[in-house]
Amino acid sequence: ADDLFEAVYRCQLVTGRRGLQARGYAIGHGPSYEERWDDSTRDEWHQGAGEFSGLRWRGDPSHHNYSDSIHGLGQYYDLAAEGDMKDRCREAIDALVGYWADNDLLIHKLDMARQPTVLLGFTDNKTLDTRVLMAIAGAKVAHHATGNPKYEAVYNRLLEQFGVRGLETFKTEKDFDDAEHVFCHLENLFRIEKDPELLAAYRKVLEGLWANHKNDAQSLFTYIYMSLTPDAPGREKALEEALFSL
Repeated sequence: ADDLFEAVYRCQLVTGRRGLQARGYAIGHGPSYEERWDDSTRDEWHQGAGEFSGLRWRGDPSHHNYSDSIHGLGQYYDLAAEGDMKDRCREAIDALVGYWADNDLLIHKLDMARQPTVLLGFTDNKTLDTRVLMAIAGAKVAHHATGNPKYEAVYNRLLEQFGVRGLETFKTEKDFDDAEHVFCHLENLFRIEKDPELLAAYRKVLEGLWANHKNDAQSLFTYIYMSLTPDAPGREKALEEALFSL
């Protein structure tokens, strides 16, 4: 777990800008294969900063990069990190979430003149969706780990803006990518959130996702759902199918 954390944290450190996360990195100097062949105009490559100058990193991070990293860091912080590693993880969480929380929910590129990624995406600013949930969960993990009130303020603002309290139903299109993100975020939220009203709302989100995927024999989704709802109907069948897939 410590080694995995270091690999993920290095995605921030390699860029030389606190909180800006690379999509990934490789050992080497100079243009990558993609750059030499002009494979994609979307890909943005740079040489690593400082002690990471021997690494070539890929930029243009998406909201998904930030989402997956924060739910993984949240799990590591609570379940595995100890001593100095817990302090390093706290710093990584603060830098990662602070990068968008301090910038009007925008993820800026290394070149600040380029169009930033809007964390919440296309939204009517009132309807809860999977992308908004990723931001809500990220803010919660950051406040949980750092205690910084600015993250609590972002969390509460998003909860109010998107009507999470008192949520009656949650429906979304079937999307395995977003579902993976939100199932993992819910695992964190059910562990660290203590407000019964919010836990009830997150249960609605969980049920909405499960309605889309309960017949898919998707192991990760099944194990997370069943761990959070141990008395769920169809448990034996779902676990049997999940084990078969695994």
